[in-house]
Parts: sequence; C-alpha cells; structure tokens
Amino acid sequence: MSDPGRESPRLVARRRFLRGIGGMTLAIPFLPSLACEKGDAEAALAPQPVKRFLFVFTGNGQVRDNWYPSGALPWAELAGAREVALSALPAGGLSRVIGPAFDGLRDKLTLIRGLDAPHEHAWGHFPPKALSGFPGLGHYAVTIDQLMARSTAVYPSQPAVRSLQLLVQGEQPFEEPVSISSLNGQLVPLHGETDPSLVFERLFRRGRTLSGAALDRRRRVMDLVGGQLEDISHSSRIGADDRHRLEAHITHLHELESRLFTSAESAAAIAACGGDRAPERLAQLEENLPQVTHDHIDIVSAAFRCDLTRVVTLQLCPGTDTRRFMFLGDQKLSQDHHLLSHTADGTADEELGRANAWYGERVAELMTRLDGDKDAGTGRSVLDDSLVYWGNEFGCNPWHACNSFPVLLGGGAAGALRTGRYLDYRQHEADLSRLPEDMRSRFTPRGPGLDIPGRLYNQLLVTFLNVMGVPPLEFERTDGGGFGDYDIQFDGYDVPDRRASLPGLLREGA
Repeated sequence: MSDPGRESPRLVARRRFLRGIGGMTLAIPFLPSLACEKGDAEAALAPQPVKRFLFVFTGNGQVRDNWYPSGALPWAELAGAREVALSALPAGGLSRVIGPAFDGLRDKLTLIRGLDAPHEHAWGHFPPKALSGFPGLGHYAVTIDQLMARSTAVYPSQPAVRSLQLLVQGEQPFEEPVSISSLNGQLVPLHGETDPSLVFERLFRRGRTLSGAALDRRRRVMDLVGGQLEDISHSSRIGADDRHRLEAHITHLHELESRLFTSAESAAAIAACGGDRAPERLAQLEENLPQVTHDHIDIVSAAFRCDLTRVVTLQLCPGTDTRRFMFLGDQKLSQDHHLLSHTADGTADEELGRANAWYGERVAELMTRLDGDKDAGTGRSVLDDSLVYWGNEFGCNPWHACNSFPVLLGGGAAGALRTGRYLDYRQHEADLSRLPEDMRSRFTPRGPGLDIPGRLYNQLLVTFLNVMGVPPLEFERTDGGGFGDYDIQFDGYDVPDRRASLPGLLREGA
C-alpha cells in the first residue's frame, strides 16, 4: 500500500469535486489539519462553485420612468461609468417595476443603464436579439446561452440536460424562439416548452434509469473514492476531528452506494431531488398564467438545485405580449400589453407599470427561491453562484428601439460580479451631431424620447461569456473579435477591446 501521508495532498487536490452520481455530489469535506505552509490547502480542498446562467425574458420593452429609480442620486464616478449603492435608495422598491419584493435581494442585484444597439434594423419583436448581439429583426445567430450549453467551461462532463427553454404562453399565438443553436452547421431555433408537467417528466421521471454498464462504472467510481478517502483518513497529518469528519463522509458514501445502485433506486433518487409531485397539466388560458408561471419557477429551482442543467431561458410571455392580465381583476389592462407599449402618455405608462410590476414580482420570487436553495456540494446559495439576467430585446422607449436596454442582474456568478449597485454607462457629454438626423431628435435625457447614448449592448453579452468562462475561440465570429454585430449607426460607441468586459461590473481579478 502507498504511504497515505505522502499521497494524500495530491489525492485531495485531484478529486476534490466529483459529480455525476444521480445528480448528487461527492465532495471531500474540508479538513483544517491538512492546511499547509503555503496556505493553499483550504482552496484545494473546498468544493468549487458551480456557475449557472438564467435569462428571464419579458416582452414589449419597458417605460424608462417605470424601470429606473427616480430622483437625485449620490453618484460616484468610475472609469467609464458611474455608480450608486442600491442600499442608498429608499426602501419600498427601486422603481415602479422593480418593486418591494426585491428589497431583501438588493445586495445581490445589479441594475444597469446605458446599453444600446443603434442599428438601422433594430426594431421588431424577436427575443433571440437579446442573447445574440444581432439586433436586426429575424436575424438568426447563435445565442450566448447555447454557446454556454456547448462549452466545457460550463460542463466539464456530459450533463443530464444541456439547456432548458421554458415559456409561459397562455392564449397568445406568437411563438418566436428565445434561443438559437447550431447543429451540423445549420442554425436551429429553440422554442420554449409551455407545459411544466412535460418538463418535469423529462427531468425527473422519463429515461432516468441507468443501464447496467453505467451503474457498474458509477459503482467503481464510488468504490475508488471511498478507498482513497480511507487512505487519507490514516494519514499521520490528519487530526482527530478531521478523522471523524472523514469517517462520517465515508459512511455517507457507503449509504449513497447502497441506496442508489439499482436502476429503480437511481431513478427514485433523481425523482426525490425534484420533489414528489409533478405539476398539474393546465390549459393555456390566461386565468391559469399565475399557476403556470409558479410551476415553471419550481422547475428552474429544482433543475439548478439538482444540477441537472446549468443553462435556462425562461420566457414569462411570448415575444409580442398581447395579454390584458385579466387575472388581476380591477387592475387588468384597458387594452392589450403590446398596444399599450406603443402609447406614450401617462395613463398608458401607469398601466404598463402594473403589468411589468407583476412580472417583476415573479422574477423576485424566482431569485428569492434560488437564494434559499443550497448547492449540494458547497452549501452555498444557488443564487450567489448564478448569473440571472432579467431583460428583453428592446429598450426603454415606446418605439421598441434598442436603446437603454433594461438590464437587471441577480446573483454574483460565484463572486465574479460586484453586486448591490446601480451602474450608469451613459455618455452624458455625447456628441449627438454624429447621429443620423432621423435619430438625433429621439435622443433626449428625459421624456418619451430615447435615452442618452451609452455603451454597446454587445459588451454585456461578452461580459456574460467571460464570467461563465467561455473562451473567445468559442464565441468570436468577426475579425475584430467580440460577439455579435458591430455595424452601428453612431461612431460614438468606441470599443477598443471587443473582448473586454463592461468596466466596473466585475470584481478585481474575476
């Protein structure tokens, strides 16, 4: 037998984080007595966070005064931006849409203003624009969620499900895709699954029985891990408390092995992770939308918690949202959401605020759920290790122009993001004379016009890819690098390094 005292540090570092046994985690517990002079033992032993990406889509843009905080704010200047702490804003909601339900999450949010895609074909409903970096109507290009889903940076090993696309459709006929993938060189639109019960069946019931060969392989992995942990437990460097920790962990592994390794029991373990009750299949009626939305939130929570997927897009409505929110009773809309979104007056703005505040409450419900969910390997909040983006393919204006995209981020992406802040990238001294004349009059600092120009929206998508660890080789499509379309109408959007993340958004060293 090899000397366990000599071999244990290498074994710990090499096998500190093993996943894949029925969606569960084999994580070696932290052993303080193995801390070495260099101070790197804790980092080597600790399970590594799992980053997840979630895009939550709502349609028809936003109204600027409904979305952003109002009043004078104590801005602090940064290089290329300015910021204010969300904790400095009054309680009771950041805005009409980002309401009180988000107050308990403020330190985990990032609100961004001043991201644009000034392109001559930017108008028109097409949800993939939000994730493709190509603002042209109907322009098919691979979206960032699908790049993440195919990257070994996100999935070092084969996942149960590479990505989920979910849609709360209701009675609306519009079924634009939200994601676009590539298969054998052909672009493939991916439409959201509208029935939570079918998604539940796919994730937690159907096809989860492992073959005999697969079970044998997984049994051998567990046997190997258990044997090597026993070697470590005999090391002279292990203190009494750590030896007890390891013995308890070894016992846990043996219990897992006896519980999981029959086909039926493996399927049952997966099912137990997702819960005992599948969502009820409901008709796609507007009156059922609150429950269907809640069921989709349950699906996202369970899928992330069980590590069955790490990439999800959730459409809370189709790309062209025509519902009237009849389930709100006296607070229902006077006409459909889409028609109101093209009306620039105070009455329409108030109604649009009610509609989008309802969506906001659902987003807050989802983020709160993820914040309460704990990763099986690290014990950390799933939200803390995730990158959640609520937005759409339009800006904050009544023309659906791609100016001042509404961007709210939740979670810290495993510490990569500096959270709890409102970031403003607008160029307050921008030279609007360089704009085409038909666009120049629309840029106004207040009122129904376009917002002050800021930075290119593409840079946000590049930031997301950088945060998730996707290398440029996997996403760059142009000679100048970066992601998406850089054929813009206003040369004031200077991006000297298209691979760079947005300034001030990431923690130093992330």
